[in-house]
Amino acid sequence: MSHLSPDGLAGCGLLHACGARLVPDSSGEVPVDRFLGQTLNGTYFIQQKIGSGGMGDVYKAIHRTLESPVALKIIRPGLLSDPAMTRRFQREARAASRLHHPNVVTVTDFAQTEEGVLYMAMEFVNGRTLASVIAEEAPFPEVRVVRIGEQILAALAEAHAHEILHRDLKAENVMIESRRDAVDAVKVLDFGIAKIIAAGSSTFTREGLVCGTPGYMSPEQLRGEEIDGRADLYSLGIVLYEMLTHKLPFEVQTPMEILHRQLTEPVPPPSARRGAPISPVLEQLVLSALSPSRERRPASAEIMRAELQRLATSLNRSGAEPEPTHATEVLGQNSPGPNPGRPETPGALLRGPTDAKAGTILDAAVVKRIEQRIAPLLGPVTPKLVKRVSSGAATPTDLCRQLADFIPSSEDKKKFLAWSDQNADPGRPSAAVRTPADVPPPRTPPTVWHPAVLERARRELAQYLGPVSGAVVRRIGPRARDLPDLYHRLSLEIPGARDREEFLRAASNEPPEDA
Repeated sequence: MSHLSPDGLAGCGLLHACGARLVPDSSGEVPVDRFLGQTLNGTYFIQQKIGSGGMGDVYKAIHRTLESPVALKIIRPGLLSDPAMTRRFQREARAASRLHHPNVVTVTDFAQTEEGVLYMAMEFVNGRTLASVIAEEAPFPEVRVVRIGEQILAALAEAHAHEILHRDLKAENVMIESRRDAVDAVKVLDFGIAKIIAAGSSTFTREGLVCGTPGYMSPEQLRGEEIDGRADLYSLGIVLYEMLTHKLPFEVQTPMEILHRQLTEPVPPPSARRGAPISPVLEQLVLSALSPSRERRPASAEIMRAELQRLATSLNRSGAEPEPTHATEVLGQNSPGPNPGRPETPGALLRGPTDAKAGTILDAAVVKRIEQRIAPLLGPVTPKLVKRVSSGAATPTDLCRQLADFIPSSEDKKKFLAWSDQNADPGRPSAAVRTPADVPPPRTPPTVWHPAVLERARRELAQYLGPVSGAVVRRIGPRARDLPDLYHRLSLEIPGARDREEFLRAASNEPPEDA
């Protein structure tokens, strides 16, 4: 939710929690606004109203101590009549504030005044929404589409690594600014805010507010099913399609019409709507992101970003455009680092293990054999991925185990690892003759919980973490030894000490039913 000058707010990327477009005031009369000229909470001097939406109004304000501009969203008083809504807003704002990435708008503060005014402060971006740029300049050259797309994917990869889904990604939620050191620098708005929904529910409807924007929503989101990061990739596919064609794939009016066409009609190829040829690799990537089946979409934002970067390299070599000065190293420097308490994500593994032997160089023939074996499972991104991961792998087996984390299908992953045990490292002893030092220590089997226990834990945790609680419980449950250990581990995910104590006290007073 960062913001810009009023002329950049047409179709603004400032929206309410579930996708309502913020629109600048266009009437000739200056409305009476009790916040203009006031200092909120003794900190933010409110200068100008720059937009409105279903969730609240957005202002440009000045931080009195720092003397710097911020975008200030003030929540509508009518929404505050529901205490649960206020708590969900605060928890989702807290989650969004943990995202620190060059392509994500930073949430710097959120609080409620003594008078009951709930607000969120964000960095102020002096630019335009991608929607307004598309309206004026689309269709874009392919190089520009790739450049903007890979930055959006970098933002998505960072959020997904923190188990935050966007749920309402669209061109109006992407800010574009031009800087001396960067052309088309991207900032993505409203991470996590679209998830202010009733705990355990996949939709939130209230007085005309619908979670998501139908034209950008995946089929599973339109059906109200539980979604994962691939729903955001579907929405990104729509944005890429818009940049290429200046059109949406399906231009209909109602969610049911969109869902029907998504499931019954193929997406028109962007080249047909553009009226000009498009790189087959780019076109296929867009169409795969728009697959009605999430299993056929790219497995993660990081993998899709790697494919866009590979295409960017190809376009740059062909002389289509100089390498953008702001482009970040794909599969590298901006990938999220390992997070204690959470298994390393593919983004972290791409950098290679920190304990790999310095200077280890794997046999090229062995690496090539591994690449050929895994290519059918990963697709065109395989050469780039294998090259990057192999630079940090200590042994062929280590390389295979890191690559296996990128295989979407658990069955394919199991088969690949079984193959690697027999074929990846010719110099490694076989299982039949392996010495005790080669045998890994036995792993503690994951704890299997009764679904009712996990559901109760999820509901109780949702009061503090909101909709992300389900993913947290699924991640932590298998590691916990017993019920007290489960609740202790879950409590560590709650930011505030007082909230942690309250959570544990409630759990001890009303424990979940036994398995």
